[in-house]
Amino acid sequence: MKLIDAHCHFHAYQEEECRKFKYITIVAVSDDYKSSIKTCELSKKFKNINPFIGIHPWNINNLVDEELRLLKEFLENQRCIAGIGEVGLDFKFSKAPIYLQLKIYEKFCKIAAEKNLPLNVHSYSAWKEAMIYATRNDVPSVLFHWYNGPEGLLKEIKDNGYFISINPACAIQSKHRNIVEKASEDIILTESDGPYVYRNIHLNSSKIIQILEIISKVKKISLEDASQIVATNYDRYMMRL
Repeated sequence: MKLIDAHCHFHAYQEEECRKFKYITIVAVSDDYKSSIKTCELSKKFKNINPFIGIHPWNINNLVDEELRLLKEFLENQRCIAGIGEVGLDFKFSKAPIYLQLKIYEKFCKIAAEKNLPLNVHSYSAWKEAMIYATRNDVPSVLFHWYNGPEGLLKEIKDNGYFISINPACAIQSKHRNIVEKASEDIILTESDGPYVYRNIHLNSSKIIQILEIISKVKKISLEDASQIVATNYDRYMMRL
């Protein structure tokens, strides 16, 4: 059974921890220029990870233009890079002004479109805006991670060929579990967002099997079918189909 973690801060693990997840296919997102370099270095040691580079909206500050310039140069010189992320918008927790978040996010959207790369998006309290900027910039493939946005936006996500990911928090977060119920099977991916502690749940890639069990139960399908659906969606997200 193939296990997919479509959003993980792999660079934040100690190297001995990384080895525990070698049986899981992982999208390793980055938070800034420094972590982007580390993610790409780790991808040379751990063949199960696909390195994404980006700047998290919590890390946007007055030096962001210089970091973006460095990331663009890095992208041009690194063949290992599989996508762009974690990037996006956060109108609740980010200290950066909204206009600056939108400016940087749009630049990443343009890069993903130009380079034909998947985008891995943080969009807390900004789900609709994140969608608008992605579609108007013709981003080819987008994942809205830990999706807790409006149920009405799920159809638009599907119609654009985009994806959402379900986090282990669905075990205790009713809103997130409702998304599992409402979302079409062909837009669902699984993620850990590890390493992170949420309401005493230690989020990491080993929790992917638990998410599949919940998807299986909610969708009334077998565990094997749930795994296969996510694996197929992952290949589509990575533009391999």
